[in-house]
Amino acid sequence: MKYRTEKQIKRRKEERKGLPDFYKHHISISKNRKCENCGLKIKNPGTKNIAHIIPKSRFKSVNDNLDNYLFLCSNFDRFDGKMGCHERYDKSWSSAMSMPVWKLAVERFNKFKHLIVEKSRILEYFNYDKK
Repeated sequence: MKYRTEKQIKRRKEERKGLPDFYKHHISISKNRKCENCGLKIKNPGTKNIAHIIPKSRFKSVNDNLDNYLFLCSNFDRFDGKMGCHERYDKSWSSAMSMPVWKLAVERFNKFKHLIVEKSRILEYFNYDKK
């Protein structure tokens, strides 16, 4: 287990303080929902079905922004041996960009991109116009 100082623990707690409400909100609106990528009905929605459009660990300024989400099936929802859409989205940017849900991800990203303070080349992917 990685050792963290009291200062690191306090900073991490502060950075993540909005996430419980973020997840609670999205779970409450996800009842009887389907995966926004493949359409699979999600029987027991939970945090495993809420993917962040851009990584919450690297973009703390928007980690709890209500538009920074996609509702996706996970490995736990699938019984057909296929990888869940959440895991596919998180696998790599080329994987995420090849998914039908990418257009929705870009639309939602554009709603909160002005709030992002971190610098990263990841953001360039959202300027890519997939034809």
